[in-house]
Amino acid sequence: MHQRPSRSAGDVAWRLRVGPHPSVLFPAFKRLVSPKEYDALGDEFEKKEQQLFGEGGFEKNVQEVAALEKQIGIYDLARFTPKA
Repeated sequence: MHQRPSRSAGDVAWRLRVGPHPSVLFPAFKRLVSPKEYDALGDEFEKKEQQLFGEGGFEKNVQEVAALEKQIGIYDLARFTPKA
């Protein structure tokens, strides 16, 4: 299966979010499009990221949100996650 190299924190965040969870949608979608189409979609998402988030893109916003979470005391999600 074709995998494009990671190019942004968005890729990393996506992998962290969906990586540990079984998923049907994304693998199925990836099988429906060619590697060239998949890469083109990645490029389009990166362009949109720059339009929406500006210089520094998604990475800058992730850092800002993390700083805000630390300021208001909600950075450690384990404190708010029910024990199984």
